[in-house]
Amino acid sequence: GDTSSAASDVYKRQVVAGASAAPLYELAINFDIAKKRLIGTAKIEVPAANEISISVSGLEITGAFVQAENGAEYLLHPYESRLEIEKQSYARTVYISYNKDITKDYTNLISSQGIALIANWYPHPSTACIFQLSAQLPNGFSAITESDTFPLPIKSGITQSTWSRPSQSISFVAGPYTIRKNKVRDSLYVYSMFFTEDESLASGYLKAATGYIKKYEEEIAPFPYNHYVIVANRLPTGYGMPSFTLIGQMVLRLPFIKTSALGHEIVHSWFGNDVEVDYELGNWCEGLTSFLADHTYRAEEGKGAEDRKSSLGKYHSYVHDNSESPFSLKDFRSASHNQPM
Repeated sequence: GDTSSAASDVYKRQVVAGASAAPLYELAINFDIAKKRLIGTAKIEVPAANEISISVSGLEITGAFVQAENGAEYLLHPYESRLEIEKQSYARTVYISYNKDITKDYTNLISSQGIALIANWYPHPSTACIFQLSAQLPNGFSAITESDTFPLPIKSGITQSTWSRPSQSISFVAGPYTIRKNKVRDSLYVYSMFFTEDESLASGYLKAATGYIKKYEEEIAPFPYNHYVIVANRLPTGYGMPSFTLIGQMVLRLPFIKTSALGHEIVHSWFGNDVEVDYELGNWCEGLTSFLADHTYRAEEGKGAEDRKSSLGKYHSYVHDNSESPFSLKDFRSASHNQPM
């Protein structure tokens, strides 16, 4: 009772209704599967009195120019892997064409078995934008990205999507998936995008996700997205994106993922994705998410005190100022191998 009420209050305080006019970002991509290559074009509409810095790190820029609303045009040249659009009294449109070679890239994947684009795969804006994505898909592939609707329509091999929540980052995943769904309530479904060899796991994951969303809608607030999708990845990942989670195919087969880790990723829908984190001030949401998910599941097994003791042990081991390498909570960024907690 108290826990769910407190979580709901935190969520409501953090959500700010409405957003200022964000640039419109139109991104079009297609693939050369044999060469593990992405070919893309970006069109970014920058409103008057706005400035934007665009990172092109890791991309081969084949062309870039700006067109002002009066028709004047000028070329853009990257400086230290960035394109800078300074503030002006008039609107402008930025056009960028680029290639991305992922032959030696271990974060992204382009293959006949699947596509996963996670980092440095498009010109990355310093300002949150509204994204419209168009992608040419290999035959037999379906796709997902941050999108207002799901499943994404495919016409003549091209899929299109719109993400109307201003964001700086999006991901794109595609493959020869089987898509299944389960109803949570009116106007909300959970989906699975699994490969054929793991299709037998889908019903269990859909049932578990449905239960988690119902639980946390009662404890926090209505689910912040129009759908939730559990997506298998050929790469060994465990990511929680707005409206979907991307889990490595081998990881999906582990039994405890469905009973604990999935719930953790679903809580991130509220805290971490809908309500974002300013990492410069530390990652407050990982602890809250772990409390609402991991700790709660342990407590339900009668192991709440044991879990709490373990957490306090980690805290006292790392959060203090009397060692050679002091570590404070504001320094905490993520629950990864690079951080002690």
